[in-house]
Amino acid sequence: MFKWIRHISISLCALAIVAYTAFPGWRRALTPTLFGMRKIAPNIYSDAPDKSKAHLALISAARTQASDFFGPLQTNPRYILCTTDRCTKRFGLHTRGLNLGYHLILIGPKGINASIITHEIAHSELHRTMGLRDMTKPKFPSWFDEGLASYISNDTRLSFVGDPHWIKSARNFRQWSTLNSAET
Repeated sequence: MFKWIRHISISLCALAIVAYTAFPGWRRALTPTLFGMRKIAPNIYSDAPDKSKAHLALISAARTQASDFFGPLQTNPRYILCTTDRCTKRFGLHTRGLNLGYHLILIGPKGINASIITHEIAHSELHRTMGLRDMTKPKFPSWFDEGLASYISNDTRLSFVGDPHWIKSARNFRQWSTLNSAET
């Protein structure tokens, strides 16, 4: 009987390893060096190590900008910086940037700039106050999470950047949508 349990356990482990390596996704950030990334600093990985000085300068500037709002930063997430489409496909990244909890920030080729990195760091700082329960009943609504990150990062893609103080008046998603789409 114990033989069967051992065989099933080994098979499940082997299947998990095959799935981990075969299917793209953010979970590959657990072992980024296995997927073509180079460590350029503690918790910072890039597929273009020759650009490490520029990448480190961007992260430093983004962290400074975020700390101007939050004070001393409490999080130190792992950064995965992809400069090529091939890298983004490996990690299943379909946006400029992606934040997972307060542990991981993935940045795509179009997101390697201080604004996007600051945006994702702001998410990390906000998410550190959340627990597992907040996955089903978030402490902060999505519009607030995105709005705060956009405000802190001075995101020029949004219409409110000229005078962002109205964000405090938005109490629900409808108000957020109305205010964001209104002419400023």
